[in-house]
Amino acid sequence: LHDEVGSSLTRIYFQADLLRMKEENAPALQKIADTSRDALTTMSDMVWSIDARFDTAADLVSRMRDYIVKLQQELGLGCSFQVTGGYEDKPLSQIIRQNFFLIFKEAVNNAARYASEGAVNIHLHFGKRLELTVQNPCEEPPRSMAGYQVGQGLEHMKLRAGRMKGELETCAGKGAFKVRLSV
Repeated sequence: LHDEVGSSLTRIYFQADLLRMKEENAPALQKIADTSRDALTTMSDMVWSIDARFDTAADLVSRMRDYIVKLQQELGLGCSFQVTGGYEDKPLSQIIRQNFFLIFKEAVNNAARYASEGAVNIHLHFGKRLELTVQNPCEEPPRSMAGYQVGQGLEHMKLRAGRMKGELETCAGKGAFKVRLSV
C-alpha cells in the first residue's frame, strides 16, 4: 500500500507543484499539492502505526514530537509538549499505539483549529495508565465548538478510546477546552 499508493501520490504532488509555478491556476493546483501531501502524511502515519518495529512508548513519543514540530512549522502555532513518567523501555501493543496516536492527532488538530490565542498544551504521562491531555485556550463560551463537540472527530476519538478499553473525556470552561485520554 505504502509503496504503490505512496508513489502515485508523490507524483501527483510534484506534478501539481510544478504546474503551480507555471500556470495561472496556482491556488487550485496548490490545493491538489496540499491534498496529496496530506494523504502521504496520513498514509505514512497509518503504516507507522501498524509496523511492529515501532512497538515501544519511546517510538510513540518520538512520532508525537515529530508531528508537533511539523504542525508548529505549518501553522506558526505555539505548543508545549511535556512527557512525564518512565517510558523508554515500555512496550505498547499495536492497538494502543495506533489508536492512541490517531486520537492524539485529532485532538491536537482540533486544539489548533479552535484555539483563540496562546499555546496548545499537551501533557503525556506514563504511569499505571497512559494519559494524554490536550488543552487549548478558547473564548468564553467556546467559539465554534459546537461543530467539534458533535462532529465526527470527537465520535471517532471515543470509538478509538473504546477499542483500547480507555476513557476519553472533554470539558470546556474557564477559557479552555480540554481533551483527556486515559488507557
